[in-house]
Amino acid sequence: PDITSAEVAKSFGADIILTANIISNLATGTVEFFDGAVSLGTAAITAGTATITVSTLSAGAHALTAVYSGDT
Repeated sequence: PDITSAEVAKSFGADIILTANIISNLATGTVEFFDGAVSLGTAAITAGTATITVSTLSAGAHALTAVYSGDT
């Protein structure tokens, strides 16, 4: 899945909403979000989208990934 965020944290500890979009809006299952090897959380897919809110990211660049678990 693709990860997007419409927000840029304005201060350390501010909430950031991460969204993973699945190609098919009929997909089911979950998406787990990672910052490197650290899990940020898991979200259920609804209408092809999984979203989480995080406030634990440190300042600087991050290698964010999303792992889809669901339909084949």
